[in-house]
Amino acid sequence: MSEKRTPAELESLEADQIVWAASNGAVRILASKPLLEEIRAAVYRARFGSRRAGVEVGGVLYGRRSPVAVDLRGWVSIECDWSFGPSFHLSDREQGTLACLLDGLAERLRSEGNEVLGWFVSRIRGERAATPFDIDLHQHFFSTTGSLLLVLQPRREGDVWTAVHVYDSASRQLAPCDPLWVIDPAQLPAAERHAASSAAVARRGRARTFFDERQQPTGDAILPPSPAFPAAARPSGNARQPRGSRAAAPLSQLGSAWDSVPHNVWLLLALGIVLTIGGAAWLWLFQSDVVRPLLLRWTSSASAPPRSVLLTAKLDRDRLSVEWDGRSSVFLNPMSVELVFEFAAAPPTRVPLRPDEAQRGYFTTLTSLPPSRVTMIVIPAPEREFKQTVSFPAAESGAPAAPAAAAPPGPSNRPPKR
Repeated sequence: MSEKRTPAELESLEADQIVWAASNGAVRILASKPLLEEIRAAVYRARFGSRRAGVEVGGVLYGRRSPVAVDLRGWVSIECDWSFGPSFHLSDREQGTLACLLDGLAERLRSEGNEVLGWFVSRIRGERAATPFDIDLHQHFFSTTGSLLLVLQPRREGDVWTAVHVYDSASRQLAPCDPLWVIDPAQLPAAERHAASSAAVARRGRARTFFDERQQPTGDAILPPSPAFPAAARPSGNARQPRGSRAAAPLSQLGSAWDSVPHNVWLLLALGIVLTIGGAAWLWLFQSDVVRPLLLRWTSSASAPPRSVLLTAKLDRDRLSVEWDGRSSVFLNPMSVELVFEFAAAPPTRVPLRPDEAQRGYFTTLTSLPPSRVTMIVIPAPEREFKQTVSFPAAESGAPAAPAAAAPPGPSNRPPKR
């Protein structure tokens, strides 16, 4: 929803000066176009174009006061390190620095016939109203009757919407004034001054494009992203700059194209890089010969042994085949694995298996002596043992007896490795 504003009652006494008047007659402000452009550039740069884009800034306003108007002649930046976030909130040390700044500024302004008229603060979100901190700061440092507080809100289109507040020492309150003051970089000369507000409204209706810093001039002025910016509104390089331009110089310097990337995008990119490197390192460590055995031993010792490894045995003529599930967790780096063949007419034979043989899942040997049972014994961890047995059916009474010279299966009868 677009916000509606009341057209400001702008007048022009000269080609280089603008007058803003409150509707209730509480205050009338005179300011030169170069001064307003400098303030607009500072708050716009802090909101959209600086290296620390998205912060609020403030400054001290000074000039001359007369019975008919307040003449703004310059400004000085107020130091803020944004220790409380992007909002303009001064710490105790920064408030002490502001007190020293005002003391030194008062002596210089007195010799020039000027005085401190108030201050301004920019807003990056919320309403253009004074916050409790703004009120406390104003009552402490700018408690003169009629002192000004300008709350500026820069827009992406280039103009700055300003709410003027006047301090009343009797009630100790900041009274807002109407109408809204729009500092428009596209303000035209005096003969066409009524077209200034409509130009800002027309620019807000166009498609919003991000501020391109590489197309900005090298001076202190910051132009809006509109391509139809009139040349008459650009302050010339030889124009006299008001006091306070040196204070605004750090905010007026151009940044690189990388400064336009939001801070959250950099955080997501850094998080993705860290997760990618961490995942690759974990995979490498898990597959390495140093870490993987330790992890497998820890896994096998921490988990309970399975109830079965699907052990089966089959005797086909003289070939004895034993199969099991080599993918079972009990074979993850066990301490020992062996097959025990028991015979009715011979002592049992033990065949130890290596971990890779156990994970292969089968064992084959040649024997003419039929076994009665085949047992697999696995020791996955100290004091833990897994055992599974397969029994062969008893031989028939009419079957011929096996020759006594038949040798039981052993390690020498294993088939060659593939």
